[in-house]
Amino acid sequence: MKTKRILIIVLAMVLMVALSACGQKADTNASAETETNAAEADAGIDLKGEGKQVVSEDRATVEQLQAALDWQEGMGDEKFKLTYEDYKAQIGCDASEYEWNGAANYGAYYWYASDDESVSLTPVFKDGDGTLFAGGSKGLSF
Repeated sequence: MKTKRILIIVLAMVLMVALSACGQKADTNASAETETNAAEADAGIDLKGEGKQVVSEDRATVEQLQAALDWQEGMGDEKFKLTYEDYKAQIGCDASEYEWNGAANYGAYYWYASDDESVSLTPVFKDGDGTLFAGGSKGLSF
């Protein structure tokens, strides 16, 4: 009788540990979705919307954009772990515009220079994990 009670308690503990591990995984997915929704709300954009959307009227200088491009390129393959928030922190302001490409499943952010509108930096982020996929620039040098 005592052995059965011990066995039941041990099985109950194993079940609790297994359920708690599954619960943590679900919380991680919910957390990622919450971060995406927060990013949309902060920027006031629809991350899957059509056409270019204004994110911010703020502009970076040519020097800030060049420094961000140099920073990005200096990271080697680690740059593919960068997110929009990393670029925002590095440049010092939100992007100027955002554009979703549904066919290719990515979003591109455009930072335009305040002192020369023809100069821009455009990192492109994958849907899903939001990490850097590719990028481009105009008027900046590698």
